[in-house]
Amino acid sequence: MKVQSAYKSSKDKERALASYESFLSQWPVPYQARLINTSFGETHIIVSGSPQAKPLILLHGGGGNSTMWMYNIEALSKSFHVFAVDIIGEAGKSAGMRPSFKSEGHARWLKEVFDALGISKAVVCGASLGGMLAHQFALQYPQSVSSLVLLAPPSLFKMRPSFLFRAILASVFPTSFFARRFLHYISSKASSFSEEAVKAFIIQFQAYKPNMDAIPIISDNDLLRLPSKTLVMLGENEVIYNPIAVASRICSVTPSVAIDIIPGAKHTISVDQADLVNQKILQFLG
Repeated sequence: MKVQSAYKSSKDKERALASYESFLSQWPVPYQARLINTSFGETHIIVSGSPQAKPLILLHGGGGNSTMWMYNIEALSKSFHVFAVDIIGEAGKSAGMRPSFKSEGHARWLKEVFDALGISKAVVCGASLGGMLAHQFALQYPQSVSSLVLLAPPSLFKMRPSFLFRAILASVFPTSFFARRFLHYISSKASSFSEEAVKAFIIQFQAYKPNMDAIPIISDNDLLRLPSKTLVMLGENEVIYNPIAVASRICSVTPSVAIDIIPGAKHTISVDQADLVNQKILQFLG
């Protein structure tokens, strides 16, 4: 397994991490930044909430980092000891090692993170790519997951060609213009973002070296093996696939998995409808 930088150059990495720090300075609750060693490389974690509370692991989307949970952390950390983990090989502060999505690499990495943090069992919540890695972890280490929350993971259904085309176009031409257009395409809240938040997205987008590994679609058999307490949340206006078709597939295979369609949200549902998503997560886990 190769160590591959998630950034196009050292200069790009420097710009992206400076933007990360600037955005993190606005984290709305007290936090501790931790850096732990794993056999896959260093892993950066933002820790918030009471150590006496139940642990909650947050896994961000592809091409992003843990600052995406800025809009959720205040509500979630009132009830949980929250660990927002920068995924290895993505645009955060963790190592650049990129296991294949078809392998057990990410699951083994996350188990090492659990062990280093002294966590035997936790709620695991993942958004987009983080959702796929969350359910892979739950299938590989079921004894470590008390509940599972999946926010629009791309692994539930074949992705739309229109989404793939736009994603590739924006990656090939990562100008400010295309980055802004892509942000508006995936988020219904993009027009209300502060200019600082938009610029942070553009810097991250331009600095990131896309991971071209194919996303595997979860099998029916694995859907049946998901934890008994699993919630899947999908945006009403999801762009990567048809949310109704996804919900129909899940219901036909495993009626025990709870499904919630979030009105007015596109792909970035935890940002698009942060208050509603926070409320639904807490109710489900309550």
